[in-house]
Amino acid sequence: MIKKNQVKLRLSVLALALILFSNVWVTAACPQIENQALSVDNPVKEDVLSSEPAWASAYTDWEYRRKHQVSYTVDDRAGTGYQIKITVRFGPEPQGGSYGDVYVSGNCQDDFNDIRFADDDGTELSYWRESYTTSDNAVFWVKLKDSVTHTQYIHMYYGNTLVGTTSDGDATFIFFDDFESGFNRWTVHENNWKTTTSGAYSGSSAWGDADSSGRSLYWIPSSDIDYDIMIHSYVKIPKPADSRTEYVFHQYEADGHGCYGAASRYDDAAFYGGQWNYYSSDNSLTPNWQRWELALDFTYGLYKFYLDGSYKGSQPLVNSLGSSISEVHKVASVTTRYTTSDHYLDNFFIRKWTSSEPPHLVWYAEK
Repeated sequence: MIKKNQVKLRLSVLALALILFSNVWVTAACPQIENQALSVDNPVKEDVLSSEPAWASAYTDWEYRRKHQVSYTVDDRAGTGYQIKITVRFGPEPQGGSYGDVYVSGNCQDDFNDIRFADDDGTELSYWRESYTTSDNAVFWVKLKDSVTHTQYIHMYYGNTLVGTTSDGDATFIFFDDFESGFNRWTVHENNWKTTTSGAYSGSSAWGDADSSGRSLYWIPSSDIDYDIMIHSYVKIPKPADSRTEYVFHQYEADGHGCYGAASRYDDAAFYGGQWNYYSSDNSLTPNWQRWELALDFTYGLYKFYLDGSYKGSQPLVNSLGSSISEVHKVASVTTRYTTSDHYLDNFFIRKWTSSEPPHLVWYAEK
């Protein structure tokens, strides 16, 4: 007959065995639990327990950040280092949230000097501030680190009153010149060039061609460009005094033959696809600053012209002989003929581009 004390002893031994077995099983099956044990010596940070990455180490003095989802493109030629355009607005978030522009509710400097960008892993991202209006909005270009063939996340940091901008066009684009330091980035044909401090589009200087003809500025990349690009610039031209006047902007060379992308001829703009094609005859060019953009779409054998953000059409991507091209080894900002008037160029840059650019998705709540 088993005594009561023996029963209690056997139950105690069984309970102890179960406890020991449970500890052994948990440690073997879930070693991370042991490694992340909550203790004074090894506390688990809040970021480990949440889906949000840690604050970027470079921006620990910034008060706010917003997470942004950038969708993907089906064009696998775009690769890494793609530049996206982001408009930051100073005011409050509109009802329903934001999928395009981002709002900071007055929590950044009024000139947007403290805006910074980082990848989801905390890596700082190069950016260029194209323009801003005090306490209203600013336009930034940001160079992504990861390939745009898949969805990715970046973070915008703001809320630091003690810093200046670190805007850097050279680090952001394939090629960049705001003409603040002369023409040292270019190969110069003829030397009748000048910078002007009067009426630059932005900054203190713009490029100018001083009453001359047959002048060109060329940029020669270190290797041929065989992927899709967009050439951007701001252009200011006078009304020509001579009916033969030509200002050829965004000229490029491939296979040893010239290619003429976009030009002003007489009072109108034109683009070249084996022959000059006028997209309008309404004297659309003005003596004011205008934004000219030319996309070289090697994927589909086209180039596409935009004036002040408005798409004007496309033409076959061919050289002066009418032959298709697949790469570019020289880009000219401008070539002039038959002109006796000054004309100006500012904020010239070249970026990666694809006809299916990755769209902006959601901006997450301010943290």
